Amino acid sequence: MADGVRRAVPSPLKARVAAAMSPAGLSRLLLRTFPSGIPAHGAHFLLDDPVVPPSVPGRIVLHSYESAEIRMIKRHLRADLDVVELGSSLGVTSVLVGRRLDPHRRLICVEANAALHPVLAANLRRNGLDRTEIVGRAISYDGPEVGLRLGRGSSDTRLAGPGDPDGSPVRTTTLGELLDRFAIDRYALVCDIEGAELAIIEQDGDALARCQQLLIELHDTVDAGGRPVLARDLRERLLLAGFRLQDEHGNVAVFDRAATTAPAPRPAGTPDAIVRSFFRRLPEGTLLNLGAGSTGCSEGRRVAVGVDIDPAFRPDGLGASADAAALPFRDAAFDGALLKDVIEHVADPIGVAAEVARVCRPDAHILVTTPRAVARAVWADPTHVRGFTARALVTVLDKAGWEAIGPPRRIGGLPGAGRLGLEPHLERLMAIPGLGHWYGTNWIVEAKLRRP
Repeated sequence: MADGVRRAVPSPLKARVAAAMSPAGLSRLLLRTFPSGIPAHGAHFLLDDPVVPPSVPGRIVLHSYESAEIRMIKRHLRADLDVVELGSSLGVTSVLVGRRLDPHRRLICVEANAALHPVLAANLRRNGLDRTEIVGRAISYDGPEVGLRLGRGSSDTRLAGPGDPDGSPVRTTTLGELLDRFAIDRYALVCDIEGAELAIIEQDGDALARCQQLLIELHDTVDAGGRPVLARDLRERLLLAGFRLQDEHGNVAVFDRAATTAPAPRPAGTPDAIVRSFFRRLPEGTLLNLGAGSTGCSEGRRVAVGVDIDPAFRPDGLGASADAAALPFRDAAFDGALLKDVIEHVADPIGVAAEVARVCRPDAHILVTTPRAVARAVWADPTHVRGFTARALVTVLDKAGWEAIGPPRRIGGLPGAGRLGLEPHLERLMAIPGLGHWYGTNWIVEAKLRRP
């Protein structure tokens, strides 16, 4: 019967019906029928503009345009936070975000492609969101201007590679600069910027730490060295950065943060200040803080991931409870590591140092502190199982694949050092004969990972 009907319908008519039922055909019908705004998702959208791809109006009505992102906005986006949207495009998601927010909350729309601004602004105005700020900048950390490769219409706009002749110059900003410009503290971030999210994760940790909810489309991309970074790698980094996964569909995910009380700032001379000074000696990037206790040490372009074996471990920054001999990270995940007073607690220090080598990149550096093999240092803590001579410490690192950069040096506490502001100078003070012998109870050594 159905075959007979299909044969009975003339081919030109079938072609016209098929065209009318396609998203592009439906778009033409919608634009003629609703000149003051196509109704969809409880809003109205003005899309009669050459920059709008022909299929988009029909796809919006059919709920196939940015469907995963729109679903997450409707299900999860918090109404009580200011929102920064990166990659606002035509303003479809922007309108749905803005309509969801409490009246006193702000929406900041960031769209690098200036050709899309008239449509974006028109859709915001059409839906009563004319006070929304539109920022015409690209998110980048590589200077005040980058090349932008413009796709056809509103699609496939992305940063151009170095020397790309098709790249159009665009002024840049960073997430941190946006937060400062609009005096935003706690906020939600909606992000779809075609892989440029990697730079935010790697280089804007302080701004990302203030983000209370993140709705993001993750993209496969490459890092500054040309190495591939997959969307699943970015997901893992966000989890390490202290986010908790709420929901996901494909590469679109929503993260939030568990309710926590921000730790009070600690003065210089406290354990955090000492650990931070150690971290500044390591390369920039993602750094492992093994045996972290409660210290949160992310600073600038150094993002610290704390790990402690205590099941009750709750890092001030980002991290996890785990065994140092079986770290829950993929190979080559870190740019460096700090092992402050760790290996004296473990039965197999070579195995732990080798496990740290596994999760570090080939050019990584490590900083290790541990008690000297003197009774007053080793047995002051009943959880210690050993101390180390300088030679034993270098041997442990060497057998695990690390090459010491210079001999171990003595460090230790000095009475009144914190009050007198001497802690930044303790290593030099411990080199003084007699002073280091008595007060320099620990070793400190830096090493680099030998290339395979």
